[in-house]
Amino acid sequence: MFQTAVAAWQDFASRGVKPALDRLRFVGRAITLPGRLRRFDTRFLAAFRQDVAVELPGGGPRGELEELVWLPIDKAKRADVPAITLTMLDELQRRLADDPELKPGGPAPVYRMHRNRFARHLA
Repeated sequence: MFQTAVAAWQDFASRGVKPALDRLRFVGRAITLPGRLRRFDTRFLAAFRQDVAVELPGGGPRGELEELVWLPIDKAKRADVPAITLTMLDELQRRLADDPELKPGGPAPVYRMHRNRFARHLA
């Protein structure tokens, strides 16, 4: 049984719902250069809507996922999101066209700053 000391996850644990990391799919990674005011080293993951086991009344854990919503990719691309998120949504859309199940493994894009531009390579 899933147990946690994090209060925000107690409702999930009490229903026997635990994180299913095996259902997440790696989409890509983006890294900014050291010395930037705002830096990130972010992994972008995807999950299928049907893999969500339960929706709690009033939502789930608080914090970064507080405004979690499920959107079709085209609608998500029209949302107010950072440019790198739009780039990763494009990556996800291309990958889904080639592999609708998003099978694990295989190369994934990594975006890094190079001469003040994001450069893409597969890792």
